[in-house]
Amino acid sequence: MIARAVLTSTFWVICAVAGAGDWPQWRGPNHDGKSAETGLLKTWPPEGPRLLLTIEGIGQGWSSPAVVGDRIYITGYVRLRVERGVKHDLHVFCFKKDGTKCWEVSVGPEWEKSNPGAKSMPAVDGDLLYVLTGRGRVTALEKDSGREVWAVELTENFKAPIPQHGFTSAVLIDQDKAVCVAGATDACIVALNKKTGETVWTSKGLSDPAHYSSPIVFDFEGVRQYVVLTAKGLVSVDAGSGNLLWRYDRPACKTNANVPTPVYADGYVFCASGYGNGGGAVKLEMKDGKLTATPAWETKNMDCHHGGFVVVDGCIYGNHARGWACLDLKTGQKKFIVQPQKGTGVGKGSIAFADGMLYTLGEDGTMGLVEAKPDEYKLVSTFRIPNAGADTWAHPVISGGRLFLRRADKLFVCSISPAE
Repeated sequence: MIARAVLTSTFWVICAVAGAGDWPQWRGPNHDGKSAETGLLKTWPPEGPRLLLTIEGIGQGWSSPAVVGDRIYITGYVRLRVERGVKHDLHVFCFKKDGTKCWEVSVGPEWEKSNPGAKSMPAVDGDLLYVLTGRGRVTALEKDSGREVWAVELTENFKAPIPQHGFTSAVLIDQDKAVCVAGATDACIVALNKKTGETVWTSKGLSDPAHYSSPIVFDFEGVRQYVVLTAKGLVSVDAGSGNLLWRYDRPACKTNANVPTPVYADGYVFCASGYGNGGGAVKLEMKDGKLTATPAWETKNMDCHHGGFVVVDGCIYGNHARGWACLDLKTGQKKFIVQPQKGTGVGKGSIAFADGMLYTLGEDGTMGLVEAKPDEYKLVSTFRIPNAGADTWAHPVISGGRLFLRRADKLFVCSISPAE
């Protein structure tokens, strides 16, 4: 497999940006789709922000890159001809920020049936990198060399069934644990020792099948918990033991795929799914030393297939049907709903936030910059990414004053800093 980097200028300059930071795991450093970077561009030229780099040949997929320091880590579905036919593997690539490839390794066979392609984003923590294949192999690699440190098979160790579209949930690294959504009996969620791969706990009594959502972690009133949307509902387990803390089934679509990652802010947890289902929020409270999760509101005004949500200043922004919506976090009150006409604006897609702006990537390859204001949907700038297509599903990544956009086997790196 050959990956090739194309520079759009004769040299590469690494510039510091106020508040610049890494994007080490799924949905960023705090698993909420938000970057703390400031001093970013508030508008883009009609052709879009300056394209600094195109990395080609990374294999088919929809997984976003992890960006840490001066390294980019990304996965791809690679077809290789072997003596007895074709081999379908998941490869992990590491590049310098100038596009130079540092290493490439296979971490095992990839899911080749429904929607074949890399789907799970790598997670980088300390000296290790973690990735889950569509067939359920969890692997820890040395991030500087790609050498395998340990591997665990969810299907063998926990008898986990492979979901229809393969395993897609990102590995969550939290404290000393690598947390995975296995969807097995008494092991819907499993925690592995991040250094050795040994089992720390499984979610005894919680046996929901896995779908395609990834877990988040947060503390509420001293209780650290992992929350994920399964095939049956939104569930929370105690980070220390794996014991079920609460569940809320309204956000799960019972007839189709559940993909979005939940969001947490100010004592409220929200999630929704697509196919006309919508979702809702729970309010967390601590009463007499006991954690409760009470349904706060539900809605059909956030019909989200896969693009996810961000919470900014008490408002939820996210994909709704073919467009976008903004809802009040604590009441569910509709702030705005927009459904762009075909060929105009940015339609259904994924979302990230930085420096007062929403970065919305339509699945047709249109990238939009939107002011994060609840009183109106104000689309400031748009552009089409190169090689755009109908299945541009990878979420945008913001790191070090750059915007990282994946489409199929190419990764585009744009400057969104006026300093560069």
